[in-house]
Amino acid sequence: MHEEGIVGIIGFIDDVASYMTSDIKAQTGKGFIKTFTDVGNYGEFQSYKYLFMTPGKREFIHNCYLPTDNGSTEIDLLMIHETGLYVVESKNYSGWIFGSESQKQWTQVLAGGKKSQFFNPIWQNAGHIKALKNFFNEYQDLPIFSLIVFSERCELKKITFQTENVFVIKRNQLRHVFKKQIQGKNKCSSETMNDIYQRLLPLCKKTELEKQQHIDRINEIKYSQDSVSESVDLPVSVGIETHLIETEIPDINEVQDQTAKISLSDAEEMSDLGLCPRCGAKLIERNGKNGPFIGCSSFPKCRYTASL
Repeated sequence: MHEEGIVGIIGFIDDVASYMTSDIKAQTGKGFIKTFTDVGNYGEFQSYKYLFMTPGKREFIHNCYLPTDNGSTEIDLLMIHETGLYVVESKNYSGWIFGSESQKQWTQVLAGGKKSQFFNPIWQNAGHIKALKNFFNEYQDLPIFSLIVFSERCELKKITFQTENVFVIKRNQLRHVFKKQIQGKNKCSSETMNDIYQRLLPLCKKTELEKQQHIDRINEIKYSQDSVSESVDLPVSVGIETHLIETEIPDINEVQDQTAKISLSDAEEMSDLGLCPRCGAKLIERNGKNGPFIGCSSFPKCRYTASL
């Protein structure tokens, strides 16, 4: 048997063992097949596996539906740790990821230049944290950390953020982050941790109808920049080391819906892959009055050109 096959089998056995010892099915009703065949569920499970290795006392809450003024909001994964609450927004994406804290939409660029946009996950998780703080009024001093966790299969090409309690990382960076961040932090009591866990646990046990109603409501919502900005309350925790990714600090008041600027090295790499350095679309050969040249396939929206 090839080495890759052996590694794959070992990884699968490890996944099975981790699932069987977890509370995922008990909390959410998601069986083994649903957890491992759904891309989103599997990404959340992989994040849980990394967090499970975190030292110190901790409990996990999976797919928690917190009440809001408009219904409910779902937290993918929450770790109740002796150093605080760690709210995970899992993005099991591949490709190149571009975005900043000030942008409403982030951009994913796949091979061949295919682009798609998704709602700013920092804003999304800030909404989760706001609901969490409202739910636990008596624990306002408890640190809450926002973890935006992407798949190892993606490249975080240009990610900018400034809020001190926010991390935008890949899954394989989780252990490094925690090893660095939990050192020297104040510890909350076992009683507090258990109280939070017991009060959140019933919010995971939703029927399939209730879950579908939540999904339908989300699909009906059309966010505007003003309404989202007003509803997001970015909590600040002291002492967090951030900017694991090289960042340029944006002005949070200048909310723009645009693709992040690309560095020169990234532009060269994109061109080598046949992607437009300006917009990420596919580059194609065109004929002009002065002969053939390379142009962007999204012309006239993008007018990038290069000589052959």
